[in-house]
Amino acid sequence: PYPILYAFIFFLVAIKYYLLFCRDKKNKLKNALLNVFFVAAASYITPNFSVFAIYFTYKFFLELKYSKSFFYLILTNSILAIPALIFYYSFDFYILNISVDSEVTSNYNYDPFSKIVIITCIIFFYFIPFLDKNFFKKIIKELKMFDKNYLTLLIFLVCVIYYNFPHGFGGGIIYHLSYKLFSNSILVFLFFFIAIYLFKALKLVNFSNFLIFLCLILYNLQTSIYHKYFDPLLLFIFLFLITFKTGSINSNLKEIMKKYYFLYIFFLTVSFYKVNFLT
Repeated sequence: PYPILYAFIFFLVAIKYYLLFCRDKKNKLKNALLNVFFVAAASYITPNFSVFAIYFTYKFFLELKYSKSFFYLILTNSILAIPALIFYYSFDFYILNISVDSEVTSNYNYDPFSKIVIITCIIFFYFIPFLDKNFFKKIIKELKMFDKNYLTLLIFLVCVIYYNFPHGFGGGIIYHLSYKLFSNSILVFLFFFIAIYLFKALKLVNFSNFLIFLCLILYNLQTSIYHKYFDPLLLFIFLFLITFKTGSINSNLKEIMKKYYFLYIFFLTVSFYKVNFLT
């Protein structure tokens, strides 16, 4: 567990320097370079973190444009990436091949639709502390705007039609609850439907957040998808990186952390029950 812990710490420090980049007008390049360095440090421990360079580079470009500073950032990113690419290519890193399980084909490994559904459900689970008492009102209001939601409905239908997540490779608490109660993925589809309409209702659908979601998909290229892969990563993202309209989501840090405390108690209780009584 210790290497991944260090990777998360480095990534959190990278977020710190990204936030300083956004706020400090005098040390833009310094803070951006420190962000690049700590993202690289996290990536050397766990290569999955490297995908977040896409998001940070985009954000840096929005402010620096085609300046010398942005060129230095690209050059630094490239130099830091070369040793890692050589190492992981030389040692056949599993993401560059097919699955870690010989029985699972590359079709599963790179199936985007199943990953979109499962990862969205996991995101929704960790997003619960940000919800308020008007949660159902916002969903109903968004559903009533059917004439403006054709694209959202199309995305939902396409993902469900091509959904083909293999049983026994994780899936998260909603996935397991669905199979425990109904022996199928009906709850997964229900929560996926609720999640995409809720995120649209909360005005979280924008290009910056789309890039974060893309990074989360690329972050988990392997077949298996477990909650532990995204914890506490999603907490960092919700608190520091997502772009939202002021007032659209709960931003009271004390209240959010209190809700997370109870959410983790619930999650640990369910995990304890699963390990000790269902296996």
